[in-house]
Amino acid sequence: KQTNLVAAVSPLNAAEMRTQESRAKAEKLKAAQAAVELQLHAPQAGPVTHLPAASAGSQDTNEVIPVIIFACCRVRYLERTLTTLFQRIPTIQGKTFEVWVSQDGEDGAVKALVETQFPQVHYMQHIDHNSLDKASAGESDNYYKIS
Repeated sequence: KQTNLVAAVSPLNAAEMRTQESRAKAEKLKAAQAAVELQLHAPQAGPVTHLPAASAGSQDTNEVIPVIIFACCRVRYLERTLTTLFQRIPTIQGKTFEVWVSQDGEDGAVKALVETQFPQVHYMQHIDHNSLDKASAGESDNYYKIS
């Protein structure tokens, strides 16, 4: 009964909703087509084994593009992420990608991984031992501090 009443009272609104849904779908399709078009015409970059360095004495300004990866204790995921990142980071003249790992935990394996396998990555560790006023004792301190 309720559905019929809504349809009877506002048949135009239902048609408008279908039109808006069609427009939204069309916009998503256009965005997807544009992304595919960009990929088809973009130059393909090969694997990069190092970050491009700014040349000393160059008159061109070198733009630094920071890439920040947040980590806590999942060293295998971090290794996979960094490996994939360096395989896919493009070499672009006049641009340097500066990669940072920001660790909000105390797992020594994360720091060791960055220092031994990825020396070109900048490492920062944030440890805050201040007590928290959490709503529940079971909440993770790290995620609570991030939010």
